[in-house]
Amino acid sequence: MYTYLDEARENPDNRENYMTVPASIKELEKIEMIKQPNGMYVLDYVVTATQSKILNAFGINPKSIPDKVRYIGLKLKNG
Repeated sequence: MYTYLDEARENPDNRENYMTVPASIKELEKIEMIKQPNGMYVLDYVVTATQSKILNAFGINPKSIPDKVRYIGLKLKNG
């Protein structure tokens, strides 16, 4: 994790606080799914710019997160 985050820093001299392993884990834990009354799961909040930078460091497209949430929600709903 450290290597991916270190390589993704925009400015190597600027040590972004959220690009450390503990801070990035804490930031990514904020991405949540909630269950709606109809049984479907949705993303609780939009993916922030900070979370997008962290996800990009690992090669994950932040725009794909809502699709992944829908997929996981369908799996949970259908058992």
